[in-house]
Amino acid sequence: MGKQKTIAWLILSGILLGACAAPARWSHPSLPSDQWSIDQATCKHRANRLIDRELARRNPLGDSGRTTLERNFQHFDATKRRNNLFAQCLRGKGYVKDPPKPGKSA
Repeated sequence: MGKQKTIAWLILSGILLGACAAPARWSHPSLPSDQWSIDQATCKHRANRLIDRELARRNPLGDSGRTTLERNFQHFDATKRRNNLFAQCLRGKGYVKDPPKPGKSA
């Protein structure tokens, strides 16, 4: 059990460190900047809805019977997938990721 806790803490630490990274900046070559908040909210809502449905299908009984490690892995995978769906939605609307500023990591 101690090994699982150690692995869970390592995963959680990685997630927390990733959360500290600067968020990606997106721009659209032809839309006004005030359209961003609408498109961002739409894409976030879509990604959240799809992930919530996926999780409900995979785990109809919720987290009961799952170990902490399994829950942490599932949370990590869901977060990664949610971010990918969000980015895919924005690209579909014509947005592009801005390159990182010199001296900053993405």
